[in-house]
Amino acid sequence: MIRTNTCIVCGAKGLERTGGGVAPFIAHRCRIDAAATPVERVWCPQCDLLFFDQRLDDGEVRRLYLGYRDEAYVAERDRFEPGYRHRHPQYVDIRHEVQQNRISGLKADVAAMGRPPGRILDYGGGDGWLTREAFPGGDVRVYDLGGPAPPPRAFDLVICAHVLEHVSFPVPFVDELKTFMAPGGLLYLEVPGPGQRPPGTPVFDYMGPVMHEHVSFYSGRAVRRLLHRCGLRPVWSLDVWQVTKVFAVPDDSPDRLPLEQWSGPELPPVRGPQGTDTRGHSGKA
Repeated sequence: MIRTNTCIVCGAKGLERTGGGVAPFIAHRCRIDAAATPVERVWCPQCDLLFFDQRLDDGEVRRLYLGYRDEAYVAERDRFEPGYRHRHPQYVDIRHEVQQNRISGLKADVAAMGRPPGRILDYGGGDGWLTREAFPGGDVRVYDLGGPAPPPRAFDLVICAHVLEHVSFPVPFVDELKTFMAPGGLLYLEVPGPGQRPPGTPVFDYMGPVMHEHVSFYSGRAVRRLLHRCGLRPVWSLDVWQVTKVFAVPDDSPDRLPLEQWSGPELPPVRGPQGTDTRGHSGKA
């Protein structure tokens, strides 16, 4: 594991901390000595990111996601977390209501941009079922762990949905995503909540006490701050209770899309560990 003392999104040093740990399944699968590896939950007031200060290294990531959600993975995880096998279908069965909503949502989000998707790269989406279902017959290429890297500057739309929360170091990751965008192309990021928090809610309530698959928890402000740091300009953004969705173009792109606005409302003030108003900047990062 790799410990960080600064924010992995904005680089800030003034971080709030509280106790944490590593889930037994993760410790076992990644071969982490949890007793010898102190882990803290961290919150950055500057960009509103929640994360664990110990990050998985490349070897640990490979061990965690090798055979991800295949039968051996499910059996192993169910031993550590009884009941996981029964929850598993909602993550992998495209007929499940959760996944049908994701498919229809992605299709609607892309349609809202008012341009055909053209060449599409699904980055980190397993076998690419989400993008293939949303755009049947589309020109879709899928990239996940392993295999040849996609060609640079080749895609009109790069989709990275529910991947960023698994990534240890998001800045180099998004910098890489940027290299696959064709001139005039779009990047679509989607991450699970907190998105927005009700006013007055303690910030650490939005992450569990132990590290599991999600090593970071993004608000809409944190996603937009990350994009800005990586030289990308958000052109459409939506923050709701359990998800943040953002389309972005490179900062130097001359393309001024008709939907260039912050369609998500301003993030409300939230109560940090010391009871302070943590909004700091506007919801537009």
